[in-house]
Amino acid sequence: MPDTLILPGQHPILSFAELLTLTGLSPDAIQTATPDGFIFAGTLTPAQFPRLGGTIKAGQVVAELDTLDKENVLLRIAAYLRTEPAEKLRFGLSFVGPNSRSWDPEEMAFLVKSAVEDKSIRYVLPKEHGQTSAAQILHQKLLPPDGYDLTVFLTHDKAWLARTSHIQDIESYRLRDEGRPFRIRSEGMMPLKLCQIMINLATPNRTETRPTLLDPFCGSGTILQEALLADYDVIGSDLSPDAVKHSEANLAWFKKYMLKDDAAEWSLFTQDVRQIGRALLPNSIDLIVSEGYLGELFTKPPTRELIAMQNKKLAPLYLAAFREFHRILRPGGKIAITLPYYLQENISLAEQILDAVLTIGYTSSSLLPEGAARALGTDSLHRIRPRGTYIYARPDQLIGREILLLQK
Repeated sequence: MPDTLILPGQHPILSFAELLTLTGLSPDAIQTATPDGFIFAGTLTPAQFPRLGGTIKAGQVVAELDTLDKENVLLRIAAYLRTEPAEKLRFGLSFVGPNSRSWDPEEMAFLVKSAVEDKSIRYVLPKEHGQTSAAQILHQKLLPPDGYDLTVFLTHDKAWLARTSHIQDIESYRLRDEGRPFRIRSEGMMPLKLCQIMINLATPNRTETRPTLLDPFCGSGTILQEALLADYDVIGSDLSPDAVKHSEANLAWFKKYMLKDDAAEWSLFTQDVRQIGRALLPNSIDLIVSEGYLGELFTKPPTRELIAMQNKKLAPLYLAAFREFHRILRPGGKIAITLPYYLQENISLAEQILDAVLTIGYTSSSLLPEGAARALGTDSLHRIRPRGTYIYARPDQLIGREILLLQK
């Protein structure tokens, strides 16, 4: 079975965890992992890749070298291109990994062209940090069968050469984000890719029928639309009637313009999350994925006293919600939810309430199996909290999102 190179997004730990969960891969399938890329034994299907919000690019490994010698790598790239039947080749070349900084893609591409004299070669110069971008790959037609986007992945002692087979569809993301009738930035909308990641982290074990996903803080329906795209039936609720109206309009637009499957179903209703069990049958939901209520949105760093006051209000809300969730989740059902994390003071609401949540009848799941995170050797390990949660945040944010995973 061929090996695959995965190039993750800005949160490699989330990318790694999502890949393992969605594909069902064991960590043992990962041959090497760095913040810049992973090599695993296996392939991604055309249906799997678009669902991976945390993966920018994937490609089939065509050569593995036990050396970082530039001449040997150059000769291997040239040898691969010579085996291709086409007389005219269009290719891009990128270098990634811990030992990639001293490699000049333009210089190497010039040498490759000189070494492959029997073919007409057009080189697409990378624009972003020495790597061909998704836009370049799509617009320059560098995917099979039209072109060749080659990536050399360099670790501390080895090099892999991979031909890109999948790239994130940036135009689809743009349309799904900007085309919605209601897009309210002041609500702090979740990024589409994070929605995908969280849906994948809560992938249900039951597969005999189309699973049902609930977002009990649905807002304008961002998670719901991404779940529809992933072939879930969805249910959304919110305390705000306006939010429910916005979700309804957005999902109607999404089904008309973005979905190919008319079988997708959704239902929406206004409901206090602390009483959501009144509207849904026991054991009827496969997974709950949600951006939880983050409380007051501060305009400047809150004091520890303000944070304590806010958490004192939020803790009873969430404990009541988790009790309701336990009633409506199927046995084995999963939850992926974000709770507020106060970045300047490093104060976690999740850690304050988790023991009480577990007494309701849940088990908490670490983002990655033990040891898998350390295998990445990434600087973002500090984002994993002692309980296995993960802090998703930008440097300029006051309140981050702490991702909590639970199973009934």
